Amino acid sequence: MIENRKRKIQINFRVDEKEYECIKKNVRLSRKNSMANYLRLIAITGRIINIELEDIKILSANIGRISSSINQIVKQANSKGNVYDEDIAELKRMDTEIWQELKSIRLALRSISQSITS
Repeated sequence: MIENRKRKIQINFRVDEKEYECIKKNVRLSRKNSMANYLRLIAITGRIINIELEDIKILSANIGRISSSINQIVKQANSKGNVYDEDIAELKRMDTEIWQELKSIRLALRSISQSITS
């Protein structure tokens, strides 16, 4: 009977109860007619996505710097009653940089999303 099978290689692996319940749920949601068909489809067409978080780390650091700068400007305005044009220009530059980084991250995430759905 094995000689008549289209697929002759068998793959086995073990899971715990929680993993098994999760797999069964995903099989039901996928509307595949068997767990074997679901697992085969996922193994062959599934994608593993590794996300580089370096852009987000840079963005977080820049947000921290702009927050610090805002605090310094507010302290200066409260104590001296004035704000320097250079300080405002620096905040604007940092704000522009943050928005550019956010746009870059958004484009990268959109690209990942499109590659998953296609």
